[in-house]
Amino acid sequence: RNFFELVTAAWMSLMGDMLEKKDVRTFLPLVGTMFLYIWCCNMVALIPGFLPPTDNINTNVGMALTSFVVFILVGLSRDPVGFVKHLAGPVWWLAPLMFTVEVISLTVRPLALTLRLTGNMFGDHLVFTIMSDMVPIFIPVIFLCLAILVSTIQAFVFSLLTAIYIYLSIP
Repeated sequence: RNFFELVTAAWMSLMGDMLEKKDVRTFLPLVGTMFLYIWCCNMVALIPGFLPPTDNINTNVGMALTSFVVFILVGLSRDPVGFVKHLAGPVWWLAPLMFTVEVISLTVRPLALTLRLTGNMFGDHLVFTIMSDMVPIFIPVIFLCLAILVSTIQAFVFSLLTAIYIYLSIP
């Protein structure tokens, strides 16, 4: 229980640096659940013979689209005019160009989240498998520790980027 309270307090502190207190309480369940889900999915790879669900691009697309939909819905529900104005840029005469660039940027975000998590988890699992097959005695322990570290970092990065996207959508 103390461990989970410590992790929750750390996430609240991290998100509190970006968001207001009421927003932290609103979005912590989403960000925390994403972190735990991705971390648990990544840990499945440590069981011999199992592949992590995050090794499959379909799982990651679903999580990235969830993050993207929350980003759009929060921006449009909090301040729809300000959200669209932000997409249009700072000056009116650059609005068509800036709006196009921002829309392209919005479509790239879920793609980048998906490919980052899929590629890193696929690469991590592949390195661990190859090294375990080559030297089955001591070396896999080092790569097992590395796999735990990579799994934790990837879950943290995905969740942190989700929190940052939420922060960017709030005026």
